[in-house]
Amino acid sequence: MADLLVDGENALLIPPGDAVALAGRILELLNDGPKRSALGKNAWETVQRCCGLERELQANLKLYSQLVEGSEFY
Repeated sequence: MADLLVDGENALLIPPGDAVALAGRILELLNDGPKRSALGKNAWETVQRCCGLERELQANLKLYSQLVEGSEFY
């Protein structure tokens, strides 16, 4: 999860507080439809892979299972 955002692959990263870089990246997206689409598609796939509903459900089931197994009331 540490490398969730990858510059140029699923995000456009800029240094904090750098308004000039932000404006440049916005213009880059405005002028390049295919790049804009690719970034959006890749970002969606990244979210689904790392944070999607199925992954969250499996994580919750695993947690519940661990809690039940360690419970004194079970």
